[in-house]
Amino acid sequence: MTLFCLEVVDNMKKFYVMAKKLVFLFFPIVFLSGCFSSPAREVSNICHLLDEEVSWYRHAKATEKKYGAPSHIILAIMYQESRFDSDARPPREKLFGVIPWLRPSSAYGFAQAKDDTWDWYKLKSGNSDADRDDFDDAIDFVGWYISQSEKLSKISKTDAYNQSINTLPTTRVMGDLITGHLSKKLGYSMLLRK
Repeated sequence: MTLFCLEVVDNMKKFYVMAKKLVFLFFPIVFLSGCFSSPAREVSNICHLLDEEVSWYRHAKATEKKYGAPSHIILAIMYQESRFDSDARPPREKLFGVIPWLRPSSAYGFAQAKDDTWDWYKLKSGNSDADRDDFDDAIDFVGWYISQSEKLSKISKTDAYNQSINTLPTTRVMGDLITGHLSKKLGYSMLLRK
């Protein structure tokens, strides 16, 4: 009987050591998997998407309140731009029809904002730490952009069609002004491009 008890205790010790090793092996994998976001799984139905990503709903409502742009229009624009993929970029052009080459623009993230437009947003909104691949920053950008479209192009915030195809006529000018503003801030003199 004592031999049987010793064998059971020995097996339990082995099991405990093995379980401990497994925990140390799998814990970092499970922990680090929370650091990476994957594209939304269900993007064809906005209700399912917002059920899946509850914080997105809160950010959409906060942006709607902040800028007065309807959240369904903001989300529709983001869907059209990136299908809610945080790392979305325009496809690369092909060199000789085969070799992946440069991208046609600097558009990136949920909102597909270009560098100059994103810099303009960060400057004017005061959100200097904004990232194009963060949903809360991207949705705030789209709300802000819709607000700017209404101010500068006189497009109603509720006009989904014209908001979605709008390219602000002042985007290039604003990019030039940003470049000029930043160059003055850094102590450089720069002529604004025409």
